[in-house]
Amino acid sequence: MNGVNADNNVNADTAKSVGEKILSSMNGTLLTDYSFKRSAQAITMAPKSSVRIDNNQVQVNPQLLFK
Repeated sequence: MNGVNADNNVNADTAKSVGEKILSSMNGTLLTDYSFKRSAQAITMAPKSSVRIDNNQVQVNPQLLFK
């Protein structure tokens, strides 16, 4: 435990079912014709790093923060 809580959008705990849904949508489609949609992917806490400034939620990219 690190004391960080995920928000309701994070669904990485259901990654297996998300992956199975993606694989089932690929059936009958050529690999070169298939495009992965962000809405179908698992959402982790990594891209959801944000801070609240004056009641506005601002996304923080940790890679750029220490550059």
